[in-house]
Amino acid sequence: MKFSAIILAGGKGLRFGGYKQFLKIFDIPIYEFSIKAFENLVDEIILVIPKNFNLELKNVKIVYGGETRANSSYNGIINSSGDFVLIHDASRPNVSKELILRIKEELLRGNNAVVPFIEIRDTIRDKFGNELNRENLMLIQTPQGFKKELIKIAYEKAFENNISGTDDAFYYKTFISNDIKYINGDFENFKITFRDDIKILEHFLMKNIKVGFGYDIHPLVENRKLIIGGVEIPSNFGAYGHSDGDVLIHAIIDSLSGIILNKSIGEIFPENERYENAYSLNLLKEFSNNLKNYKIISIDAVVILKEPKLTPYIDKIKQNISDVLKLDKNSISIKPKSGNNLKDKFIECYVISTILE
Repeated sequence: MKFSAIILAGGKGLRFGGYKQFLKIFDIPIYEFSIKAFENLVDEIILVIPKNFNLELKNVKIVYGGETRANSSYNGIINSSGDFVLIHDASRPNVSKELILRIKEELLRGNNAVVPFIEIRDTIRDKFGNELNRENLMLIQTPQGFKKELIKIAYEKAFENNISGTDDAFYYKTFISNDIKYINGDFENFKITFRDDIKILEHFLMKNIKVGFGYDIHPLVENRKLIIGGVEIPSNFGAYGHSDGDVLIHAIIDSLSGIILNKSIGEIFPENERYENAYSLNLLKEFSNNLKNYKIISIDAVVILKEPKLTPYIDKIKQNISDVLKLDKNSISIKPKSGNNLKDKFIECYVISTILE
């Protein structure tokens, strides 16, 4: 049985005041959080976007939406190839892999429709002040899972009868059956509707932020090239080391490897024949294969070197790092320090890296 994830990102965000699904949090578009959640759990991922947008994403099928959520959902359904569809709002970026797996399990057990919900905690009144019995109410979430052919028929009947609702389960219940399997959802799987909701998302994401510290130091000797951040800098002295002695790249790898692999750079790139005189920027490229499930938020570095002055080369250094790590240059800080003549025979580097898991 094949599963298709349909991520709805075609809305106009009227209550939010703009296309919230394309807003970036930690330099990550909101829709991308949902894509990451579904990765490796479904056979295909479909992203439904507004007609006036252009996107090309690796391993994601792009489908254009319609005038309403129902039209967008239907467009995703008819362009899917799975036996089951999991229809999810991109405005719920904090969906967990655990919830997705539970919905899949319920569908494989023979349920034709599976919908997550959470209990209402607050007192509920209508706008006339009448209190509602919260025991009879629940808050519905996405993703909602369906046998594809049934939800497709439900939408087609709704269009024929000019009937509209606010979620996919409404159409299934109205035109197919009331045999929906409701399962416990996730409180953190909230929906972004208003601007203030971004603060809630940032709060939840903070638990997935990790900080790493890296360090490297090399003696300065004659007849060696001085390479910092992959840039060869004119100098009478260069860093002595097994590789090219690039303290900045080494410290960056050291900071990231500690977070991700719980290893030092020496454990990853040992002093053997393979890495002798290695160009360290290539080592960073090789190491970047470990970053697939992580997003680097920032890199903050201090390079201590008496001379030459590094300021004229900082932009090129940042560009090299940006190109390899796919990180915005504005998220990279490199601060040269002279060391006040305390370490005129050494080059030293400290790096703090921040990543989102």
